[in-house]
Amino acid sequence: MRIEEQICSIEQAKKLKELGLVQSSSFYYVNNWRNPRCQPINDGEHIVQGCEKHITKLKGRERGTEVEFVSAYTATELGVLLPNILPYRTVGYGIVLRQAFPDGKEQDYYMAEYVEVYSDLDYGATVYEGTGETEAQSRACLLIEMIKAGHIEVKAINEACCPEKEETPFF
Repeated sequence: MRIEEQICSIEQAKKLKELGLVQSSSFYYVNNWRNPRCQPINDGEHIVQGCEKHITKLKGRERGTEVEFVSAYTATELGVLLPNILPYRTVGYGIVLRQAFPDGKEQDYYMAEYVEVYSDLDYGATVYEGTGETEAQSRACLLIEMIKAGHIEVKAINEACCPEKEETPFF
């Protein structure tokens, strides 16, 4: 599986950074990057592992540019950031996270959603959902929506991941 199929999109990564999510991940999009002939390439076309950030920054300087890194969260990392259960005012048990995958028939996309739970076996309507071409994109879409709606606080995510350093434990 290609790395592009395992991480959120560049647009989602930029939005999560803009919302204040800690920038620590296994992979990073490199913005303001230049190829070996010093020609600029589009943001998001170059992806590096966390251990390659330092050398990438040095190579960028050699090529006459100051690079910017944006966390390219994986599906697993986003799954850690999304709470499994959230309290919700209209239902007894709250809302729970559920993931749906393409089945090749009726559904040709990935979906992450929070659904109402009334009892152990009684699921209600979808309250929030995120869809995408990959699992990571659907989870990032849902996380962005939940942050914007105020159901998930960025500060709480950042503190829960690593309260002292404000860095996530992914790398």
